[in-house]
Amino acid sequence: MVLLPFAWRIWVGAGEIPAGDAWAYERIFDTYHTTGHLRLVGWNDITLVGMIPVTSLWVAIVGYGAMQLHLLGSVMCAVALYGLRSLLITCDTTRRWPALVLFGGFSGMVSIAGTYLSDSFAIAGCIWAVALAARIAHKRVDRSPLLIDILAGMAALAAAFGFLVRQQMMVGAFAAAWLLWSARSVAHRAFAVFVALFFAVAAPVYLWRSGMEHGGQIELDLHPRGALA
Repeated sequence: MVLLPFAWRIWVGAGEIPAGDAWAYERIFDTYHTTGHLRLVGWNDITLVGMIPVTSLWVAIVGYGAMQLHLLGSVMCAVALYGLRSLLITCDTTRRWPALVLFGGFSGMVSIAGTYLSDSFAIAGCIWAVALAARIAHKRVDRSPLLIDILAGMAALAAAFGFLVRQQMMVGAFAAAWLLWSARSVAHRAFAVFVALFFAVAAPVYLWRSGMEHGGQIELDLHPRGALA
């Protein structure tokens, strides 16, 4: 399903044309790929840098080009859908396919699939952070303390990844932390592991990025409507 927008772009001859803000992200990655230096272009005041290591790994496997970058957008949408599937399984949702189709067919998801936009990366990180935290908080599942700590660490890394793509995805970190706090009776250290690892990874990179040229100022604004969305 997530490949349909990419296939449509190829069919109409727009496979190598950036969509929306993708031109800026492609330019930033092209500079990094060819010179090894990260130079922002001052277009979008978002964290962005979380996309760089994932994209570097992707082009090392499939090669570098505009088509490969846009295909990665579809892959990240698939990662997000798989994370939603994991969350639905944890929540004992029986009718998972309708939920997945509705989410994947939502106009917002369709518009970013098949393009090299930050949204798909950030959403994937956010959903997986919540999905992993939900596994820990699921009281009917018995797990060893070590496995719980590992899951909490993975959730923290997913949340940090989402935040380091778009700082708006802090909402995912808050949601995952709330789930782990609510489960502290069965997962004593999970909340502490999550918070410590999230800030250990996200804070230094965010401060470093904010100090770059065109890095934008550090923002701590709270937008309830955007967080709810």
